[in-house]
Amino acid sequence: MSETERFSMEHLKELMSRREYAAVDRMVRHLVQEYSVPTRPLRSERPRCTAITRKGEPCKAPAVWLPGDCQPRNGKCRVHGGLSTGPNTEAGRAAIAENNRRRAEQIRTHRQSMANDDAMQAR
Repeated sequence: MSETERFSMEHLKELMSRREYAAVDRMVRHLVQEYSVPTRPLRSERPRCTAITRKGEPCKAPAVWLPGDCQPRNGKCRVHGGLSTGPNTEAGRAAIAENNRRRAEQIRTHRQSMANDDAMQAR
C-alpha cells in the first residue's frame, strides 16, 4: 500500500469516527476516480440467480460474488452454480492422479503407524 493510500485510509477512519459522512463520501469518490477502483453495486441492486426452479419460476437467491470482484461469478446462486466437471486437460488429469496417489500413500502410512502403535500397546 502506497503512502498516499495509507494516508487516505487513515484520514477516512478519522472522518468516520467524527461521523462526517459527506466528507467521507467526497473522499471515497475522489479515490475511486483517482485510482479507477471499480465499485460494487449495493446488495439490493445486485442481480439474482438466472436459474429456473422446478416450479418453473426464476430463482430468487442472489448470484455468487467472489470477494473483490465487481461482477457476479457466473450469474448463478450457490445452490444452482453446479458442480465441477473435473479436469479437462491431460495435465489436469495427471495432477489429480498424482494427488490421489499421494493421498493413498499417506493413508497407507497412517494406517501402518496406527497398527504398529496398537501392536506396541498390546505387548
